[in-house]
Amino acid sequence: MKVSWGTVQKRRAKVVVARELRRRMTPEETILWEELRSRRFRKFKFRRQVPVGRFIADFLCLSLHLIIEIDGGIHDDQQGHDKGREEFLRERGFSVIRFRNEEVQGNLPGLLSRLEKEIFKKQI
Repeated sequence: MKVSWGTVQKRRAKVVVARELRRRMTPEETILWEELRSRRFRKFKFRRQVPVGRFIADFLCLSLHLIIEIDGGIHDDQQGHDKGREEFLRERGFSVIRFRNEEVQGNLPGLLSRLEKEIFKKQI
């Protein structure tokens, strides 16, 4: 399969954007990252701000084909975009779980419990 130079440039641009997003994570992303990084959550390897197709996932566990998205207030206004994004990711075999900023800030143990249940369902 031949890859065009334009495709390579787009991929590189997406990687640059992902690196920048890793540098300036939101406070909620930072809180959750501390729980997920270095296989701290049930020994699963999570990556942060990862290009997946034309999107960048907040957190990704490849072994589970699981993407975690943290939604702030802006997502209230872009539900159509989020639905299309989820459809794109699901078509590629990923499950997407969304948490609100308020859940990360106010109920981290409950969020982690919900995440654990989602992972358990995937393993059955």
